[in-house]
Amino acid sequence: MNYTDKLANQASSALAPGEFFVAAAKYLPHGASAKRAAGGVFGAVGTVIAGSSAGRGQLVGGAPLPSNLALGLTNQRLLIFALGEGLERVTGQTHSIPLSHVLRVRCETGRKLGFRVTYLTISLADGSEVALEAVAPHSKEAEAFARTLETSRSAAAGLSTW
Repeated sequence: MNYTDKLANQASSALAPGEFFVAAAKYLPHGASAKRAAGGVFGAVGTVIAGSSAGRGQLVGGAPLPSNLALGLTNQRLLIFALGEGLERVTGQTHSIPLSHVLRVRCETGRKLGFRVTYLTISLADGSEVALEAVAPHSKEAEAFARTLETSRSAAAGLSTW
């Protein structure tokens, strides 16, 4: 079962009639993986403190991003869900963004601390940007999600893709 199916099983109550999940991936706010690695050096307490500070300062619609999150792309919206500490269970939907409000999607891959990382930046109609990252083993799934989001965004805006 892929992550889109897993998210659909856990978060189907967030969908409107006729809406369905197209793609899903797990992400962290940009910079969180390095903070968590540093936290690991200082034990469990450092990891909790580092994880709770990740994403601070990033607001979407006036609400902060969760420190562990999943993005769910539907045929109508981009949904952001908070995940529990194990990154497996959805604990609630935190944001809902119409695809028409997604202006730009940038995706880059790189390496951090020896791991493959996918960086995703989403520019929104209100002028804000959401900067996220996904570390292996979630990085390839996150990269595919970014491509699907860009295709859906372009289709919603009536634009052609690449």
